[in-house]
Amino acid sequence: MKLAYVISAYKLPEMLVRLVRRLDSPRALFLIHVDRKTEPEVFERMRAPLAGRENVVFLPRHLCHWGDFGHVRATLKGIRHLVDQRIDFRYAILLTGQDYPIKPVAEIERFFLEDTDREFIVFSPMPRDEWKGGGRFGSGGMDRIERWHFRLFGRPVSYPGKAKFDSRLLTWIWAHLNRRFRPKRRFPAGFRPYGGNAYWCLTRECVRHIHDFVSQHRSFVRFFHHVRIPDEIFIQTIVGNSPFAERAAGKDLRFVDWDRERARAAGTRPPAVLDSADLPRLAGSSALFARKFDSTVSAGLLDAIDRELLATECSGAPG
Repeated sequence: MKLAYVISAYKLPEMLVRLVRRLDSPRALFLIHVDRKTEPEVFERMRAPLAGRENVVFLPRHLCHWGDFGHVRATLKGIRHLVDQRIDFRYAILLTGQDYPIKPVAEIERFFLEDTDREFIVFSPMPRDEWKGGGRFGSGGMDRIERWHFRLFGRPVSYPGKAKFDSRLLTWIWAHLNRRFRPKRRFPAGFRPYGGNAYWCLTRECVRHIHDFVSQHRSFVRFFHHVRIPDEIFIQTIVGNSPFAERAAGKDLRFVDWDRERARAAGTRPPAVLDSADLPRLAGSSALFARKFDSTVSAGLLDAIDRELLATECSGAPG
């Protein structure tokens, strides 16, 4: 029985290859989606080093923009592959190309293959207290589902919401529409919205439920095409409205630093990029994985993780 890693990546090919090599084992399967915006040369540097591995599958590519449904679609492609190909897996584990294990593979596999049917996902009913801190989506996340979110002339917009365009006329029309018409989207009937962390580790039974739900509720899926940051709401809502909610462990087994000031200082969106100063915190964490890493910033930390936290498996960086 396998662990199925569904990985979403768009840059840092060496980081992706390193992640796969570190998690590789006879029990591991890797389903990788690479954003279609990724340059062909970068994609080839991801694909070529992993070519010929029977347990690595590159999923059909599509565009992924930050905060849109493309990231959910990539996950659903991985889930569809697992179900359609009748893969015998114990857990599906959603990762990004900037994640890395902080426990040895043997310990990770032992944890999942011996665990008793818990769903490692974090969610709570919306509006969420954790999302009431102000800012653009400070309404407990309800703005994410009650407004229309889409791309217009290549830029993300929210309606109702402010937007500026290159054309003064378009900007005026947009402002006029926002003053006159302020529709509120209604969540699909019969379901309660749940939001939480985007990444999870789910049992085969739960993954099969998600697959069947998506197949049977097309209008539910279409609704999420215009939800902001749906990867923090879509799967969470499906699980939250299912019997699998009772099996939710309330943790996702990940170490993440959500320090916004630290991320902003580094010129990135949260979470913060980890560096060598974070090694003591990683060593003291009970999590199995951490994010996010950038091989141009975190190379020393990644080597230290291999050397000090994964020492039972390696004596240095993976080759």
